[in-house]
Amino acid sequence: MLIEHNSNRDSWKVDRDMMHLPMHATLPDGRHITIDTITDGQISDMYSLIVAAAVNGHGFGVDEYPTEKDFRKEVDGYPSFVLCGKECGKMIGAFSLIDSKFYRGTENKLVDPIIIVKKSERGKGIGDFIFRQVVLFSKRLGFTGIYTDTFSNNHAMMKIIERCPGFQRVGHFPLGGKMPDGTLVGANLYFKDLRNISEDNTLG
Repeated sequence: MLIEHNSNRDSWKVDRDMMHLPMHATLPDGRHITIDTITDGQISDMYSLIVAAAVNGHGFGVDEYPTEKDFRKEVDGYPSFVLCGKECGKMIGAFSLIDSKFYRGTENKLVDPIIIVKKSERGKGIGDFIFRQVVLFSKRLGFTGIYTDTFSNNHAMMKIIERCPGFQRVGHFPLGGKMPDGTLVGANLYFKDLRNISEDNTLG
């Protein structure tokens, strides 16, 4: 098994050997990176990136994770991964695969990913790259589908999702989150079914 999971989310245990972690890959700009399970210290770094994004109105609400404790409570026990430059070792981005709240039941496991890219790394195709890793890892870890939502003013993320094969827009929330200036924005919901497709065809 690539992952063990019971009803308690604290039981998630990624089989690093079968997942081939650490995984080495090449970004669209030619840089070599390493993808690995996130460390405790890197969770703090991930939170800092999310706070910076929220303050600038980029993909996260300003009151979404008021404290690092709130963020850790959200991701604790779930599979989380980090992308670091192979040479410098610095974080480029990260993602957590938490259970989706849009599926009510225990028979199927659907994922709701949390994704962040370092501000200085945006606009380089890294968001597309990470999102595809999210899909691949979700399939490998046994999730049966992906629900992901993004603010309706986050046009870059909507393009990333819509470029990824198999995702359908399935809903819209009039109130999705709060921006730095206090305005409220809606959110669009997307879904991809991971059942009955092989890993080779996950991104096709």
